[in-house]
Amino acid sequence: PEEMNVYTWDDIENGKFLSKDELMAKGYHGTAVTVGAFDGVHRGHRALFDAVLSQHEMSGVVTFRFPPKVKTMAESFAGSLSTLDQRLECFKALGMDFVLVIDFSGDFGRMKGDTFLQLLTDRLHMVYLAEGADFRCGYKGAVGIREIKEFAYSHGIVFQEVPSVMEGETKVSSSEIRKALLAGNTKKAATLLGYDYTLDGSCFSWTFCSDRIRGSQESELSGYKQLLPQSGNYTGKVRFLYNGQESCIDALLSVGEKTVDILCKDVSSVFAMGVDSPGRQVIRTVEFTV
Repeated sequence: PEEMNVYTWDDIENGKFLSKDELMAKGYHGTAVTVGAFDGVHRGHRALFDAVLSQHEMSGVVTFRFPPKVKTMAESFAGSLSTLDQRLECFKALGMDFVLVIDFSGDFGRMKGDTFLQLLTDRLHMVYLAEGADFRCGYKGAVGIREIKEFAYSHGIVFQEVPSVMEGETKVSSSEIRKALLAGNTKKAATLLGYDYTLDGSCFSWTFCSDRIRGSQESELSGYKQLLPQSGNYTGKVRFLYNGQESCIDALLSVGEKTVDILCKDVSSVFAMGVDSPGRQVIRTVEFTV
């Protein structure tokens, strides 16, 4: 399979995406896409991705470098559920052909919804769009499903409204996952996600002590922070690289307000293998197992 291509909004505005003729030469009429923050790629998001991938078109995801709430709710935003690297890794594993990553800057944040949809149509040659019922786009979220349906109909685009995924009476959503984690309920978070909640090791600076490895958030900027569960002790797994090979150890995770401590029998051997070498980021992930 071909590699997944990653584009910026500047790339799209400067015509760096494939032309219509190039798409047709690959056997496509256009692109099938879904748009969203996709923070903490969960079971509800996967329903959208499945819809996109079921089309016989070039499949793509339009997402944001940081969740828009980093800008719109900066004071109350406690951190992302996933990093961009984690999301890109997931999109690639699912088999997406391309991803468009948008920086939610002031200029973009003021764009009208119909202008945004028109640009996706003109620049990405969008012929199919899948979204959930609560999706909105454009300045102050002025464009909702009704307006999107009207736009799609007038432009010959197939629009599919994908039903919400439910867990009992709870709608699977990033908000519900965030609430579960802040309450220390990593089991519920994993159920909604479809996998164990996972921290990206590159978001932390790591300090090695005799009985623990402490990870501290490197930036005070909310966009660069990943949400930590409620303070307390959890079971987990830590994946790290040594000499290019990935290893995994079971660990007790002790979470503080801005730190996560890894406590395990193998700390001394991990330390001895040179995991703490300056300038090397070898702790890949910290998983909260249930």
